[in-house]
Formats: sequence, structure tokens, C-alpha cells
Amino acid sequence: TTEEMSITIETYTPVYQHVSWYNGNMQKEKINKGTRLTFKGFAQAATDQEVLVYGGSNIKRIIGISTMNPNSMLIGNASRLVELDISNCPRLGGSLRLNYSPLIQEVNAMNTSVTDLQLPSSIRNLHTLKVPGALKTLTLSDAPILSTLEFDGPNQLERVSMTNCNA
Repeated sequence: TTEEMSITIETYTPVYQHVSWYNGNMQKEKINKGTRLTFKGFAQAATDQEVLVYGGSNIKRIIGISTMNPNSMLIGNASRLVELDISNCPRLGGSLRLNYSPLIQEVNAMNTSVTDLQLPSSIRNLHTLKVPGALKTLTLSDAPILSTLEFDGPNQLERVSMTNCNA
């Protein structure tokens, strides 16, 4: 998109968070502990753009990326993530790999084209999981407090594995 994009981030500690919108156009803002900050920027063109968010290991929550209209997302360094809201990103598809985020509590991937969700082998803190109907593979293990498992439409699951789950 060439429209204004935004992403809301919460971190564990006070930090200067960096977001690169395009070609070195860097936004740096201080996020205080216990607060969320919305970063806003523009892309140079509607295609072939990367938005880079630095300091993944200190990020607690990522919320509201729908204005970016992404078709892919790499989130491997967000190892302490507790909440991820990528809802309303219909172009975002393929695998969503959260297997390096063992603290995750809430995931909202509704209205995306995600077909595979990879979660940690033990996800004891997960209580809310909202997924697209397009999801084909779901593996949940050791999620004893999971209270909400919701699909945004008729599910197309081909493979399901749930052990020690409450839902």
C-alpha cells in the first residue's frame, strides 16, 4: 500500500524502538514500560516493500498491522511475544511460525489466508486462539488453559493434533 501504515507495539522494558518503513526511512520512538506506541509511516511503492521492526526479543505485543496489507511476515526473533494480532490481513498467507514464542497467550489471525500455524511444543500460557477458516494444519500440545479456539468461518482443517488442551 502507499497509504499510511501503522503498527502498535508494546515492549517489556523502556526502549527506543526502531521501525524502518522503506530504504532507510527509520522511525525511532521511546516506548515506556507498560505502554503501547503506534508507529505510522508510508511506503515508497505499493509492491516490493519491507517494513522492518527491530528489537524483536524485547517485544511483548504486536497489534494492528492490517493497514500494511502484508503478504508475508517473518517473526522468528520475537521470542517473548505474548500477543499477536494480525487480523484483517487477507493477503497474509502460508505458514505463521510462532514456535519460538513460548510465552504467547493470544493469537488473532482471523481474516487472513494463513494455512499452517506452528506453535511451541508446550504452550502453557495460550488462552485465546482465533484462526482463519483457511487453516489446514493445527497442532496444539500442552495448552491446558486454552479457553477460546475460534474460526472466522467454516474450517478447512486437514490435520488436527490436540493433546492436553482445554478447548
